[in-house]
Amino acid sequence: MGLISLVKQISQQQLFVARTAPVTQVNAAPATIFTITGGLVQVVALFIYKDTVVATAMTAVVEINGVPMDAAGAVTIVGAAGSISVIPLGNVAITTPGLLAETVPTVLADTGHFGQVIAGPVNGLVTCTFAAGPLVAPETISWRCVYRKIDPEALIA
Repeated sequence: MGLISLVKQISQQQLFVARTAPVTQVNAAPATIFTITGGLVQVVALFIYKDTVVATAMTAVVEINGVPMDAAGAVTIVGAAGSISVIPLGNVAITTPGLLAETVPTVLADTGHFGQVIAGPVNGLVTCTFAAGPLVAPETISWRCVYRKIDPEALIA
């Protein structure tokens, strides 16, 4: 195996992170959080970070390419500054409130899905319908999406 092939193989295994700026989120149906372009990606983790204390009980219903990610219907976004709400991947119910550290579901811990989603640029949107809010300034949240590129040109932004 040549050096160029080895570098390409290693880069295909690299994890990438897309993130949003902190925002005082208003209710929206649906709001585009991220856009997938350039090819297929494997979404490994998707979560909301509370940049400030969030006391308003806003809920989030997340879809990737039009497919709902949470069978329970909505994830409640409430918690201390620095806490995290992990969005389930695979249409299973996870309703754990935001904590300062969250475990990303695994195959063994979360029956019914593999804890990751394959998605592409056709309708390549990660959207969220926010309800039971809106957040009140100075409450802010930001998003992180951890992913692998299946196609080298793929990107989530």
